[in-house]
Amino acid sequence: MRHLMAPHWRIAAISPLLALLLPASALAEPNCDISQFTSVATAFQKGVVSGGKGGRAYFHNGGDGCPSEACRRKAYVIAGDIVLVGSTSTDWTCVAFVGAKGAITGWIAKDQLALTATNPNPSLAAWGGEWKSGRNSLSIQAQNGGSISVNGLALWGDGPAPRTGEVQGAATPTGARASVKDGACQVTLTLADDWLIASDNQQCGGLNVNFSDVYRR
Repeated sequence: MRHLMAPHWRIAAISPLLALLLPASALAEPNCDISQFTSVATAFQKGVVSGGKGGRAYFHNGGDGCPSEACRRKAYVIAGDIVLVGSTSTDWTCVAFVGAKGAITGWIAKDQLALTATNPNPSLAAWGGEWKSGRNSLSIQAQNGGSISVNGLALWGDGPAPRTGEVQGAATPTGARASVKDGACQVTLTLADDWLIASDNQQCGGLNVNFSDVYRR
């Protein structure tokens, strides 16, 4: 048995070294889903899809052997579209694009995006507006004294009686972040230029109802 086990120990010992020698593109990235934006304190960036008119940048899955061309999805954005950028690697960016039906997330090749930093200290007026993601909405108004008022509605489920969640309260932003509390419900907000990222504590409504998402006006 000793002769059989020895090679396995040697392989285990050098595996981390082999991982370091692999190109970044050969290492799997985690899944790029909405939780990558709502549950992690991320230094967000703004990405503009580059390329000629009609050029496409496809979304890719993460996980084992991904992202790569073999992991390409049908969804794509086109040249000139603006996306919210979360984490990045050497070759890939985790992005969110908010359309009429809500946010779609995935990995996009880094060389297809022009990246700029978002404003870390937005003005109070910049928070204001009717923010939406799918059927969820957050209405924000600037108030005297440096605070904002927040009124939110979240829906889950189809049919005539979807489950609902609500939040209403005031918050004083610090930099690009603010937190509003309404009873047991607490929603943390991050303003990143054209996007509002919300993360709640799962105490804001019925089963499966939450505000955690990426919103646009």
